[in-house]
Amino acid sequence: MNQNFIYLCLFVFTMSLLNSCSDDEAAKDDLLGTWTLRAKAMEMIWESPEKVSVEGLSLSTSDIAKLVVEYSNSHLPEELKSITFKNDNKLDVKYFDDDVNDWKTDVYGTYKVKSRKELIYYPDVDKLLKGVDDIGTTTLTEIKVLAATIGVSVKFTLIGPTAAEMCLYLDTKTIKDMKALFPYLLISILGSDVDDIVKKIILEKLPELLEKTNKIEIALYFDKGIN
Repeated sequence: MNQNFIYLCLFVFTMSLLNSCSDDEAAKDDLLGTWTLRAKAMEMIWESPEKVSVEGLSLSTSDIAKLVVEYSNSHLPEELKSITFKNDNKLDVKYFDDDVNDWKTDVYGTYKVKSRKELIYYPDVDKLLKGVDDIGTTTLTEIKVLAATIGVSVKFTLIGPTAAEMCLYLDTKTIKDMKALFPYLLISILGSDVDDIVKKIILEKLPELLEKTNKIEIALYFDKGIN
């Protein structure tokens, strides 16, 4: 084989690696800092042929999505203030701590930028699911292993000419892949005041519903530098 051709291939391969690293570093630079949750931050799309019966009512998944969004946009700002991407790859979360009746900031895991559109989040499961008492020991252990080894693929989009707005979202594949964690994560997002009937439906019906789901996406919107 022509030696010059080999050198050319090595050069192209090396440059592609350098460009990839450069893109990842640039994306991380864009993410660094504090992002404050918007007042009405959540959007959700859920398309499935299946319906869910709730107290005699038959609801489509799109109806359920609207209810989840309405509830979350009313209550989530009372629970979550902001997230901070730190240079050491730790993710700080500012949340309302009921024990001290005030806002508190704590590390909720780590992250790794995979590309300009995707990061991998390795959550601190104990903190993320604090207060969710319906989870069994075996399930919790499985979730911890997955969280530590694979993590959660989170897509992101930076919006505006100064990239001062951000959308973090979970796509259909990610939500289906994390179906063991997702019901508990959803309960955690909805908060301690969520109705027991709704909680039961989420835990018992959601994994099966996800299997038959055509499309499900959840997005949260943040603004840069306001805290």
